[in-house]
Amino acid sequence: MMLDEILKLIAGMAGLGAFTSMLINLLKVAGLVKDGQADKAFKVADLIVFVIVTVIYLTKTPVDWAQVDEWLVLLTALLGYVVSVFSGEFTHDTIKGTPLIGYSYSEKKLNK
Repeated sequence: MMLDEILKLIAGMAGLGAFTSMLINLLKVAGLVKDGQADKAFKVADLIVFVIVTVIYLTKTPVDWAQVDEWLVLLTALLGYVVSVFSGEFTHDTIKGTPLIGYSYSEKKLNK
């Protein structure tokens, strides 16, 4: 029975790594995590979550881990959207004015 519970817990937390990674990337965009610190921040966040999950498991608190995974997948998608918006704006500003891929109709109208 215990092995079955552990396997359900592991399967239910499948979205955790992706969520933590997206959260760290969002914190990088916000400037709260410096560029070389992402790996350390991920490991610290992973350790914190591991301790929380261990305490919940050892205290036998009833948790539907499949539901937790579904929420983590949803939050990962939302964070991915936010990162996409910020990175799209950054990419646009970076390549603006470069030949072929940085073409802008509005800049062409302004130059006339």
